[in-house]
Amino acid sequence: MLTKQELARLAILRNWESYYRDRWGRHEAGAHGLDWNWAPAIFGTFWFLHRKLPLAAFVSFFPVGFIYALAKLQFGYEGFYGAFVSIRVLEGIFGNRILFWSISSTIGKLESRAADDGEASRKMALRHQTLWDTRLP
Repeated sequence: MLTKQELARLAILRNWESYYRDRWGRHEAGAHGLDWNWAPAIFGTFWFLHRKLPLAAFVSFFPVGFIYALAKLQFGYEGFYGAFVSIRVLEGIFGNRILFWSISSTIGKLESRAADDGEASRKMALRHQTLWDTRLP
């Protein structure tokens, strides 16, 4: 069976060497410090969709819409901008962690089924490789 790091590399593929390898190593070592990723901070819901994380995309989108409606009704637009920036900062801090939890979950499922290397590679690619060919981390 492929190692966890090899499976994670297959899942992420693009930007593995330049960005994710060290961060994955810290995740595997159990380091729970803060991490930052500009892509989810800037693109939010779209980054989660790009990384095939639809539940995270929904959870990312819903509070923004709810806070927008609430802020517009109660305070005008001024309250919305503070809430919007706060949510984007949280997405930047926790974006990698959410991605790695999802990848770790898929690896755990593959290990419990004792999948062969070919099946494991195919499942990781189908589940986690990005939807568009971009250079977003």
